[in-house]
Amino acid sequence: MTKTVLVFSILAAMLVFAPSAIMGQTDGQVESETKAEVGVKAGSETESETESGSESSAEAETKAQAKGEVKAQSETKSSEQSQEKSQSSSSETKAQTSLGNMQVTTRADIKAKVGLPAKYPMPAVSASNSFSLQTNQHLYKPGDMITVQGSIWTDLMASLSGSDTVTVKLLDKQRNVVYETESQIASDGKYSAEFMMPSDATKGSYTVTTSVNTDADLSGIVGLKGKANLGASTKVSVVPPQVFKVNVENHGDFDVKVATNSTVKDVKFNGDQKKVSVTVEGQSGTKGVSHISIPKSMVSGDFMVMIDGKAVANDKVIVTQHTEAETEVEVNYNHSVHTIDVVGTQAVPEFGTVAVLILTVAILSIVAISARSKLSLVPKI
Repeated sequence: MTKTVLVFSILAAMLVFAPSAIMGQTDGQVESETKAEVGVKAGSETESETESGSESSAEAETKAQAKGEVKAQSETKSSEQSQEKSQSSSSETKAQTSLGNMQVTTRADIKAKVGLPAKYPMPAVSASNSFSLQTNQHLYKPGDMITVQGSIWTDLMASLSGSDTVTVKLLDKQRNVVYETESQIASDGKYSAEFMMPSDATKGSYTVTTSVNTDADLSGIVGLKGKANLGASTKVSVVPPQVFKVNVENHGDFDVKVATNSTVKDVKFNGDQKKVSVTVEGQSGTKGVSHISIPKSMVSGDFMVMIDGKAVANDKVIVTQHTEAETEVEVNYNHSVHTIDVVGTQAVPEFGTVAVLILTVAILSIVAISARSKLSLVPKI
């Protein structure tokens, strides 16, 4: 029995000195909420008016990769396959660039990994909306890549004789041209362009415009006579991120980054519900947009975004960045006072692997010792 008592004492000591992950899973600690009270103003006068996104074709990449695996049977076929590989590589680079430091190739992969869409739906064009424009995000940080896409109604496109380019401009709040480029219009009326938001861009509202000039008589199609300057515009916000340190008991501080055209009132973490909550406020009647970046060591897995307890529609939220270290989402809303919840499927404190191993060894040891003790008590005949 002395040996039994000794072993039990050792096991008790192992549990006492086990990593904090063991004790961090108790109900009292898991249910505790850690708050970071803040009051940061972030330019609520700006608006984001048009929902947008950027496209990358996973199907095109798959086909190009499949062709790349086939050996060339002649010089002509080899040249064609080489060209297709080059186009696929360019397409893949665009997909990665337009999503910042994304460590995945296709947007379909992003949705599979995170559970949220990675682009906004493309607006349809028609007789009543003959020229469309969208950006891949509604809020940017200085130095971010901007992807602009759009299309022209096919009936209108047929009348634009001699016009095969679209002018894309980025204007600041004073309507000064920050960037200007031209984009080729494809035969199906689609166009796209990429450029970088200047690294020294000041906080505030910017406007992206696209336009095509033509001398064609469009009176029979869109009710315009003579020369028409066709185009569209949308507003985006530029805001550098704020870093909020949120303390989690037994795990230290975590950096939650928020870039928003709203005022951040509060940031908090709930381990039991596996969520980070950000309370924002802005002037009623204006559009709000926020980027919330959460460390994966804090909350990870499949994400769901809620505003005031209600799930956000897929056309109001996208994943803007998904790296090994963090996940960032963009959320759109009408301004007032809102609480945005980013909910994952895993969060700290977690019942750690080391803790599980120690408890397993402890249980097995107790069973083994109990069995031996019972055998030692059986009298010998």
